[in-house]
Amino acid sequence: MTHTNLTELGISPIDPDAQPDVYAAVLRTARRLRLSDRQTIGFFPTEARVAILPLLIQLALTLSEHGSVPVALVDANARFPALPKQASCMAADCEGLVAIQLNASVQLFTPRQARGKGFSEGEFSRLLEKRRERFRHVLVDMTGLDQDGEHLLVFRLLDATVLVANARSTPEYALVVAARQVPAERQLGVLLVG
Repeated sequence: MTHTNLTELGISPIDPDAQPDVYAAVLRTARRLRLSDRQTIGFFPTEARVAILPLLIQLALTLSEHGSVPVALVDANARFPALPKQASCMAADCEGLVAIQLNASVQLFTPRQARGKGFSEGEFSRLLEKRRERFRHVLVDMTGLDQDGEHLLVFRLLDATVLVANARSTPEYALVVAARQVPAERQLGVLLVG
């Protein structure tokens, strides 16, 4: 396992004093996730301009900071992982994932390198089960999973899904289309960013 900090990943931590509105929004969202009592939660982008991983990192750090619980982040996009340069030199486990320790309670699991196909249903199910045993919250970046319809499988394996949209650019029809794909009992809401 590799220890890192956010600046190594190209992400600036939220400064509550310099960005009180952003910090308050992340804190409210983290609190709602905790109160939902759902363990595995997917975050599905409704358009390409929505960056999920930086958002999940901030949410995970806030969840761990205010709940003193272990949190896992999973980059589920095996074809185009979010951090290929950072992960390529690190040792991967049998699932091909690298564990990056962000703080004492938060680990990011990302594919070591891109592969030609996504996770199979069995692979993804085992990946989630391992994380369920060790972490109170498992936040899954579902970016790119709509390429071959893998998102439909992942929706069924997760406890809940949050749709993520850009407040300035995501058209309403994109939200409607995405919401129709998520099973009703697994919909946790829409998160607007930007």
